[in-house]
Amino acid sequence: MHDVIAWHVQVSVIGGVPVMLKTSDMSNTIPDEKSVITYLTYLCARLLSIRNEQKAATVIQLAWRRYQARQHPTVSTDCGRLAVSS
Repeated sequence: MHDVIAWHVQVSVIGGVPVMLKTSDMSNTIPDEKSVITYLTYLCARLLSIRNEQKAATVIQLAWRRYQARQHPTVSTDCGRLAVSS
């Protein structure tokens, strides 16, 4: 029961997935197959969307770092920290 509640909390943090399966549906009975498939489809679509957002953010960060490196060639990045070259 606690796992189901934790699952619902984590999915609500992700957002964009409608609550189709109630906690009471998961405790003693097997939920409807179509409901589970629809729920998983929403979840999959949302996770793919988050993946694309993460990939876009990574590309933007890389482009920004390259731009900054061209603008300020004396500053180098090392493990995420800026270190000024002497």
